[in-house]
Amino acid sequence: MSFLGGSRAVSPALGLWWLILAGTWQITSAQLRTVEGGLYTLQEQFVGDDFFSKWHFYTGPDPTHGSVEFISEAEARQSKLISASWDRVFMGVDNTTWLPVGKGRKAIKILSNKVYNNGLFVLKVDNVPSACGAWPAFWMFGEDSHHAWPRWGEYDILESVHTLPYATTTLHTREGCDQAAVNTGLDFEGQGWAVGSLGTNPAKNCWVNAPNEYNNQGCGQKMPDGSFGPGLNKNGGGTFAAEWDPVRKHLRTWFWPNGLEPVDLASRNPRPQFWGMPNSFFTLDDRFCSENHFKNMRIVFDTTFCGDYANPSFAGACPQIHTSCDQYVRENPSAFTTAFWSIKGLDVYQRSGYADAVVNPPEGSQPQGSGPIWTTVWVVLMLAAVVAVGAASIFACRSFRRHRQGSADCTTKLHDACEDGGRPPRNSRQVSLSPRKNSSRELQEGLASPDRRFGTRPQAQVPASPERPGGITSLFSGLTGHMGFAAVPPNSPPPRAARPRPETEASTGPSAPSSETAASKAAPRATPQEAKDAQPYQPAYMPGLSFLAGVQSFAPLNYRNAQSHVGHAPQPSFNIVPEPSFAGVRPSPSYAGVGMMPTPSYQGPSPVPSGASSSSMTLPPTLPYAQGGNAWYR
Repeated sequence: MSFLGGSRAVSPALGLWWLILAGTWQITSAQLRTVEGGLYTLQEQFVGDDFFSKWHFYTGPDPTHGSVEFISEAEARQSKLISASWDRVFMGVDNTTWLPVGKGRKAIKILSNKVYNNGLFVLKVDNVPSACGAWPAFWMFGEDSHHAWPRWGEYDILESVHTLPYATTTLHTREGCDQAAVNTGLDFEGQGWAVGSLGTNPAKNCWVNAPNEYNNQGCGQKMPDGSFGPGLNKNGGGTFAAEWDPVRKHLRTWFWPNGLEPVDLASRNPRPQFWGMPNSFFTLDDRFCSENHFKNMRIVFDTTFCGDYANPSFAGACPQIHTSCDQYVRENPSAFTTAFWSIKGLDVYQRSGYADAVVNPPEGSQPQGSGPIWTTVWVVLMLAAVVAVGAASIFACRSFRRHRQGSADCTTKLHDACEDGGRPPRNSRQVSLSPRKNSSRELQEGLASPDRRFGTRPQAQVPASPERPGGITSLFSGLTGHMGFAAVPPNSPPPRAARPRPETEASTGPSAPSSETAASKAAPRATPQEAKDAQPYQPAYMPGLSFLAGVQSFAPLNYRNAQSHVGHAPQPSFNIVPEPSFAGVRPSPSYAGVGMMPTPSYQGPSPVPSGASSSSMTLPPTLPYAQGGNAWYR
């Protein structure tokens, strides 16, 4: 017990406090690593002599109805349309054969053997296909025999047509993916949104059958000028980085001209948080477009001709040509000598710990207890618990020490009184604030004489009651007293001395009332100022453990704001302001079965779904993203 009462009483409390704090830090750090997933690490480097062993060659019909014939790996090697070395990959198209009606130009379409559910995909090129009638793309999509497109979504990282100087990033999804909360200049610094079928509305709904949009238009964002076409090839190419992060809930794409990519990316140590605003951004917030719209996606390279995108935009993009897109592609093979991919690098990065993160929860479910808000709440609650335990331990030890000191003083006083033959004083009626010890005679005189009790020496009056506070109440009284608030503060004026009782005839008669009653009747009335001075001191406020009331101030602003909106409709996480956009993206004919494309066949040609015909197409008359007039959305 002496250990608790000594000067070292605080040591175990501080030790406990640090122990709890260290445990909280470890738990919080582990949770942050689980949620955030750590840093990106390199998982795959595709470019090399064995590049094509990591891909499957698609040889089926073109789902976008292009004037193309996709060929096998053996035929492509024989025709010298593909090659791979340690630092370069080449994929071209046939540029020597004149074709009759009904024939398509030979080209390459490859799909990765692996499927992905997250990652950072970095593509470095020094040449992209660029020619009137060409439609190249680097993209991802998910599909299998049980999940037809677009059930698992499509992410067109970059695609373009003809000789346009920019690429487009587009999403194609099933119902329930709307990017209405995303805006140019606030969330990405591209050149705007595609224009819907009304001619003035931005096409922000990614559903392939969205109202007021062209069939299979999706939601597209225009990349900066120089991100595709002859200009990109002339400048030596560039680098694209596409981040698919279902935990942080976004899809982001960046482009840098050749030699201007970030140093950390060039050294294969990417840190996207330092790359600034992306050129394309799509949210995967559950309120707008949950991450469940994108699953098990493969990487795809292809080059097709005309089709649902390049065919309707052909006349506007290539006005110098006075034939149809199909005829031009068949009869002008030399025009496609520049329609090839030259890939210098393709790397896939993933965050450590994402294998254990919630990537593909059951349909309709949402992860519980994760995300930035819940992590912040957990940290605040744990820190509050640490502070409360530490403070309670320190105050309890100091309060116990104060009570032990008071008991020792009381024992000394009793011993002195008994030695003098007097009656011991009742501490319940009197508490001395004087540091010196009183003799037993002074204690007796103090009990017998009211004048002595209410003398000039400061005395605090405590009512005599068997219900005097004790136990836990006494503990918290000790806490408040230790924090600087006492019943009578230091330097306060002493209470006014009681007036002596005058001798009256009424007090000496045979039926005289008690001395207390007589004194109260005979005492003169005090002035207002005297009554005010005689009132015991009361603190303006009771501190106690009021510091805990400010713990909520440690919570982040977005969490406190969220509490004020409980019961209200969810608010967009992005500011919605008008922004420039561009005209429509690729339309395509409607398909039977609610717009589903046929499943790619890996063994041979597969039939096009019934009901798919060119007569069902709803196509814009001119090239998408045409400038001039009122083509831009305002």
